[in-house]
Amino acid sequence: MANASALQEQLDLLRASYAARLGDRLGHIDETWAGLLKNAWDGDAFEELHRAVHSLAGSGGTFGFPILGDAARTIEVFIKSILHDARIPTSPQRSQISILLDELKNAADQASNADTARMDAAKLTAAPLEPLTHREKNRMVFLVESDDAVMQTLAGQLRHFDYSVQCFARPDEMRKAVLQTPPAAIIAEAVAGADGLVGAPVLKVLQQDFQHEHEASLPVLFLAAQDDVTTRLQAVRAGGIAYFTKPVEFGRLLDRLEIVTANQAPDPFRILIVDDEPALCALYSFVLSRSGMLTRTVSNPAEIVQTLVDFQPDAILMDMQLSQCSGMELAVMIRQQEAFMSVPIVFLSSALNRRKPAFSLRLGGDDFLAKPIHPDHLTAAMTAGAQVSRTLRSCMSCDALTGLANHSSTKTQLSIEVARAHRQNTPLSFARIDIDDFKLLNDTHGYLVGDRVLKSLSHLLRQRLRRTDIIGRYGNDEFGVILGGADHVTALKVLEDISAGFARIQHHAAAAGFAASFSCGVAVLPPCESASTLSDAADKALMQAKAAGHGRVVIVTEC
Repeated sequence: MANASALQEQLDLLRASYAARLGDRLGHIDETWAGLLKNAWDGDAFEELHRAVHSLAGSGGTFGFPILGDAARTIEVFIKSILHDARIPTSPQRSQISILLDELKNAADQASNADTARMDAAKLTAAPLEPLTHREKNRMVFLVESDDAVMQTLAGQLRHFDYSVQCFARPDEMRKAVLQTPPAAIIAEAVAGADGLVGAPVLKVLQQDFQHEHEASLPVLFLAAQDDVTTRLQAVRAGGIAYFTKPVEFGRLLDRLEIVTANQAPDPFRILIVDDEPALCALYSFVLSRSGMLTRTVSNPAEIVQTLVDFQPDAILMDMQLSQCSGMELAVMIRQQEAFMSVPIVFLSSALNRRKPAFSLRLGGDDFLAKPIHPDHLTAAMTAGAQVSRTLRSCMSCDALTGLANHSSTKTQLSIEVARAHRQNTPLSFARIDIDDFKLLNDTHGYLVGDRVLKSLSHLLRQRLRRTDIIGRYGNDEFGVILGGADHVTALKVLEDISAGFARIQHHAAAAGFAASFSCGVAVLPPCESASTLSDAADKALMQAKAAGHGRVVIVTEC
């Protein structure tokens, strides 16, 4: 209840702030109209009058003042008809505008004094989907295997990828452990019996208890010596979500385990709000933030380009009528920049012209919402746009095999992070990683095995590096890593630890298991000053590392 009360208090403050500014806004409208009546007719001033009442028409209803919104919309429509005909208003039309403006002032007085039309937090805000901070990822895995050699091999491999592993010879041995230390998943041996898998009843009880205690499922992945329909069906009936035959191809098992244990909240959608009405910006930000999104607002079109670069939004919410330009003009400008051509733009307008939505979409918009907009519609529109943007960006910027950023995306991100490091006066390290003797590895074991080695390294990099670090596949067997805020000492320690961990991983081929290593070159900003000099220096360091032998990390402190 305290939380609901706090939300209601925030909304009341937003509404009160809006009402407090009504006097200034009405004063601006009166002053503009008085100047038009007194002086020679000024078309630009008449456009400004239209823009001012347009803003009130859109915001009045949104903040719980429908009479104010309706009064402003009546004036807006009337002025718009005169502007459409491109003529100076006649004397009767001027008188009508004066009458309508008096009615607007009365509506504003009612709004300023009203205490009853509160904005209801329960109706205005959706329940938050996820906190903006990420949950701690559970890395505990329970391994049930009767063959001690298989158990120890799998446990060792999993630990290389930062999983904590508890081993059990039989399912009944882990009853207490499941409730005391809840695992992220269970990997269990599948042995077919006359009445189903051996240990299946125990696993079912464990899953039921876990579900009751934690209100979440407990994933079970089965390992079996046989690959027949009967055993597979028994595994499904025992609650198994995956089935692997021995000898287990560890890369496939790891891929599946990463999916089922990925319990971190996804990065929140990033929404850029472009509107010159501060109260509306605050309200839209409030509503979207309550749905788990990150927002940033821009009121000055001159700031839009730099904000796009810094914030990297998944979608843009933009008012059609801005003080310095129209939303449609701004959308065209955004679309002229290749990096932001695919970012969805959702237009907001109180205009009643049915042709305007279609026109705005042709000029670069992706959706059109009419003011006052219901919060559910706003949230749904921005979620849909951001989701499409994320999916499209992923397809365009990710390497198909590893899921990491591709070469061009990594280079783009490097330029962005270098600019950020300069602005914030923080260090930045860039590493080039190359798997040693990868051609020989492919020639000896085949390309499918080589692909599994690449995926293993990509998994390890994701596990050992921070979420804020950027990892990309730079070439066939080469990776690029951007370590924001890391100086040469930190970068060297992190990458040497990863190199040692990768060398301990056992990869499997038809003939036998084998280990692989990588060479790594690292450059740092400063002394490097640009993305190109940073990349060139890291490449030179990589060549030095490869010349020095396998598994070396070389860092350069000069550019």
